[in-house]
Amino acid sequence: MATLTQLQADFRDYLISGGEGLASHVAVQPDVDGDARMAVYFNAYRARLIEALQETYEKTWAYLGDEHFANACAAAIAARSPSSWTLRDYGGHLPDVLQGLWEAAPEVSELARLDWAMRHCFDGPEAQPVNAADLAKLSGDRWADMHIGLHPTLSWLPVRWNVAAIWAAIDQGRPPPSGTALDEPRWVKIWRRDLRPHFQTIDQIEAQSLAL
Repeated sequence: MATLTQLQADFRDYLISGGEGLASHVAVQPDVDGDARMAVYFNAYRARLIEALQETYEKTWAYLGDEHFANACAAAIAARSPSSWTLRDYGGHLPDVLQGLWEAAPEVSELARLDWAMRHCFDGPEAQPVNAADLAKLSGDRWADMHIGLHPTLSWLPVRWNVAAIWAAIDQGRPPPSGTALDEPRWVKIWRRDLRPHFQTIDQIEAQSLAL
């Protein structure tokens, strides 16, 4: 007889891969077999993960369409299962999965990285930015102890494709442009102002300044 630990491990593996061999452990009603009962859990588990990925990668989903995005989700779920108490943390590996699936369209994985950054910027930690009036209140002897920091929601991504234009078009309900390589590498800066995430394409000088 299988131990509880083994049953739990088998159940976890079944949810991830859809393996066989668990139906015999399920207490069944005469009119419902074990495979059918287990399929309920398998389908519900995957459906919830796909729903979480759709919420996080809304623009990427719109850009790829239902079928292609569902295939990407299936590959992502097979590659990695959740490891956090919240589904907010799940799916950070999807851009890498898309990079492998869509080698001929590199803008897809870049768009997904922007989706991920925008989603996590929205519910990131809060901080009050310093303005000119705040700085004017500081006396001269306090400047020596001052340290300049960045807002905790601020991040910046390297981009080589027009993903900012694609994201903005989808967000505004317009047909997105085709993926086009930029003339030179750029960065997209992401931050939150009040309760709304923002992004802006920046050049190398500004990106280097932020990094410093």
